[in-house]
Amino acid sequence: MLVFISHSTDPKAPGDKAYLDALVEVLKEPEFKVLLDSKSLEGSDDWPRELDAYMDECHAAVILFSRRALDSPWVNKEAAILSGRRARDPEFLLLCVALDGVSGEEVRKNKRFAAMELGRWEFVAPGTPAEVVKRILNKCRERAPAPCKTPMERLARKLTGMFERANLEELEDAAHGLGIEVSGLKGRRHEALARRLANALAKARLEDLYPFVRALAPIIGGPETQKLIKYVRSLWVDAEAAGRILPIAERDGPRRVIGLNGRKLRQFTATCYLERAYREDPVYKLIHVDGALGQNAFEEVEAQIEKHFMDQAPDLEDLDQYLRETPTRYFVLLPPPVPEPELLGRLQARFPRLTFALATGRDAHDDPGLKHLPELVLLEPPLHTERERKAWQLQIDLKVILRNVSEEHS
Repeated sequence: MLVFISHSTDPKAPGDKAYLDALVEVLKEPEFKVLLDSKSLEGSDDWPRELDAYMDECHAAVILFSRRALDSPWVNKEAAILSGRRARDPEFLLLCVALDGVSGEEVRKNKRFAAMELGRWEFVAPGTPAEVVKRILNKCRERAPAPCKTPMERLARKLTGMFERANLEELEDAAHGLGIEVSGLKGRRHEALARRLANALAKARLEDLYPFVRALAPIIGGPETQKLIKYVRSLWVDAEAAGRILPIAERDGPRRVIGLNGRKLRQFTATCYLERAYREDPVYKLIHVDGALGQNAFEEVEAQIEKHFMDQAPDLEDLDQYLRETPTRYFVLLPPPVPEPELLGRLQARFPRLTFALATGRDAHDDPGLKHLPELVLLEPPLHTERERKAWQLQIDLKVILRNVSEEHS
């Protein structure tokens, strides 16, 4: 079992480090492997992407909430990604530990962590380092015989399906050309290669995605290339921002509202954020609300949303019941500007099971109406316009690859 530890220890607080050291020591047992940034990633220029890969492949995670961790942007990033995983997968073991001087209630109410709904996950009872570590170890051992299927494992299985009919030597040559080590593959070589490529994708930068698809497309053919593109096209979205979506969508009550910035939200970006959050699982749908909102804004939006559900719930009185029972999560993208609080409140009361996505600005979260919506959870870090532009161009270039490969194999 792979266990990721998120922490930020203070050299001036040796008590905090005692918990970390005790946890690392006890998880040295053969059935565990610790994924820990401060030791494993020392000296690496690509450590943020390595961390993303760690959080994709771990079977369990422990967040140590020291006083310093509450102010750490990296712990906040890791907690966002890990809480997103836990919201999507109930088999993923996420344990939170409030260290000396910090209470679980303080963590749950902290404005930087409150939107992650950490109160829904498990806080380990406080105690001495030995007592806390024993409780963590017991929880991990309970889960170890049947660990969760990680995002990395699921991607590797998908890649194996894409590769199984392709020439292995050509695949290895393509991987080698991408800088991926192909020597020492053991067992079923297609599967082993798929695992290495999955790991490379988890660490990929935006500029790595085009050459990745271009190298593999001629070998796997058009239909499999289309599947690969469907997964790759959203990897440019920041994992931290995407991780903040799922806990909001799983909230109880009509408090589901997120804000994202960008210039191509309707055409491209909003869908990519959801694809990144839910990975390969098609369990979400995005409803676009058209046009500017005028005097009859509520009625206009209500009618558009209801029209979307006519087939699923012909009797609109049963719509709320349908949304409670369906595994699909529905998001409604409202056009800018940010709506008035009264309008948003009426929409949330009418559709308490929907998550509303608001356009908060083009280049940043700078819509002046934001200050009137305290329940709004902004997807942080905000989207950089240049990154969005490059991702948009990448989508166009990937479509060209697909068209060329399809023509060659037709």
